[in-house]
This record gives sequence, structure tokens and C-alpha cells, in this order.
Amino acid sequence: MILDPSNPEDRELFYKVARRVRENYDSSIFSLWSDSLNLEEIAQSKEKQLKIFGKEGGRVAVFKLSESLGAIGWYECSDDDVLSTELLSWACDELRAMGVKSIIGPINGSTWYNYRFNLSSSKPMFGGEPHQPHYYVNQWERFGFEISENYKTNVSELEKDLYPNLQELEDELATKGLILKKFTAEVNNRYVEAFYNLVTTSFRGNKAYSAISKDDYERFSANYPKVLDQDHSFVVFDNDIPIAFIGCIQDLFRPFYLKSTAEDPIYSEEKLIIKTLVVHPDWQSKGVGALLVKAAMRSAVDDGIYKVIHALMHEDNLSAIGGKRMFGTSSKSKYALFKLKIDGE
Repeated sequence: MILDPSNPEDRELFYKVARRVRENYDSSIFSLWSDSLNLEEIAQSKEKQLKIFGKEGGRVAVFKLSESLGAIGWYECSDDDVLSTELLSWACDELRAMGVKSIIGPINGSTWYNYRFNLSSSKPMFGGEPHQPHYYVNQWERFGFEISENYKTNVSELEKDLYPNLQELEDELATKGLILKKFTAEVNNRYVEAFYNLVTTSFRGNKAYSAISKDDYERFSANYPKVLDQDHSFVVFDNDIPIAFIGCIQDLFRPFYLKSTAEDPIYSEEKLIIKTLVVHPDWQSKGVGALLVKAAMRSAVDDGIYKVIHALMHEDNLSAIGGKRMFGTSSKSKYALFKLKIDGE
């Protein structure tokens, strides 16, 4: 049935459908999944024309990203091809009526929330990694969707004496007139406007990136100190202005693994997870990003952590390409954003 995203009761029904699908699929990893509970926020933006549909066993939502581009998000479905076709057909019909020519997905409102399908595993390796039943991909491909953008997560195995110590890295940055600091909660809060300017400038050319207001960024970044690994995250400053940072997140799943009796190698080894690497365009290709990665890796080794996850990078990302050569990374997981042209375009 068609639901109203501005109605709290309808939103709860929409979210409830997803919880049932996920728990029925695999109750053992249900607690590792989190929904994108942002329907109200997206609905408040009129130009997005958010519409949602849900019934027993499945749900889907659609909205506009631009005049000719629509998106499908919040897709959850039981292993039922008939139901999947119904959901995707409804989505295409709604977007066609909005006048769009192409559709991308899955993307839950914007790239600041969950998006992309995991092509490698239905179990998350780290907090925030997209994961879903593999048959979701089959359902979309059978309907006619094709991969539009590819992403990957790489892994580096560290050696204790492979990287310069932090003082040496600070000295190297000083030759460029730059200063290295820990990305602490205090730094995050003090420079929030400067970080907003850095992020919006640096991410502007990213695939499927959606602009975000300063108020929304402040709301998102307020949560950073809760999940940020402040011991291994760093910022580079030029005259007290942040021009690059590397944000590492905590290995949230390992503490639960250590308290359980389950044996699962995906969670057994402690990991440093590099979630975000941002360098201002004026400082790209000048070695700043590589120095930040080295700082994170060295700090990890100093704390007895010998595995690094380079999370969720676009396949064309220069850091991903350079990392394989410089840091000996190997591919661990792959993800994709899908696209469908409609109306014969």
C-alpha cells in the first residue's frame, strides 16, 4: 500500500516491514543491521518528492535527485520474485510520472545515509558497511538494472617497522608549512565550519554525492566523537585551517565477538578502519593524503593493531589506486550502485 512519509504511523509501518524481512532472513546478524530512519527528513525537502510503498514482505521508496534523475531507496524484500517485481515496477511508474529518465539505487535519501549493494557478503565486516541478502542484487538485475558505479574495501597487513614514526611524519609535513594534529572531539567541535567547507569542496565531484547544508553537517558531525577512533584519526592544518583529515572508526563488532562463544574469523582480529580520507583539491597529489594514511597506520602498529581496512572507496579513487602500490592493499569486498534507463532513453 502507498504510505505517507510525513505520517509517524505510516513511517513506523514502513520501518517495521524492513525489520521483519531482515530478521527472517538471518536472525544471527539482525542486530548488526541498522535502518536509515530518515524518511521525515527527506520528505521535508519538497523537490525530492519522496513517495513510499510497503506491504507484507517488502518495501521501497522513490525520490528525485535532479530534474532527469530519480532514485530508489530503502529497498527491502523477501526472497519472492513476484513481490520484487511489484515493488520495482511501482517505483519505476512513480519516477516516470515525475518526469525522470534514469534511476539509480539503492540510495536511502542521500550518500550521507546507507547506499550501495554489497556484492561480496551478506554479513558486515565493520560498522557502517552496506550489507543485504545477496538475492537483492539478483532481483534488481533480473528487473533490468545494471551496475553504474563500483566501490571496494581493501585490506592492508601491517609490519611493525614499515612506516616512519609520528615525529618523522610531522617533520615532513612541516617542510610543506603544515601541522599534524589528532582528530579529537575538541578539534571536531572547534573547527566544525572549516570541516564543513573542506568536505563540501572536496566531495563535490564524487559520484552520486548530494550537497548538504551546514546545519545538517553540524548534526551529523556531532556524532563523530562517539564512533571516531580518536587515537588513530588525524588532521592536517595550514595556518589553522584544516586542509585534510583521515577519519578512522572503531572496530565496533569485535567487543561483541570477544564476549560470545562464536568462532568467526571476520571479527576475531583487531582492525583499524579508515572510513574517510579527505584532502582539499588545492593539496591533492602533493603527498598529504599518503602521509595521513602513514600516520594512521603507524599509530595502529604502535597500539598493536596490524590490520587496516580501507573502507568503501570508489574504484577510481586515487587513494585506492595508489594504496595498492604504496601500502600493499588487497581487495576484500565489492559494492555497486545500480542504474536503469526508462522510457526507452
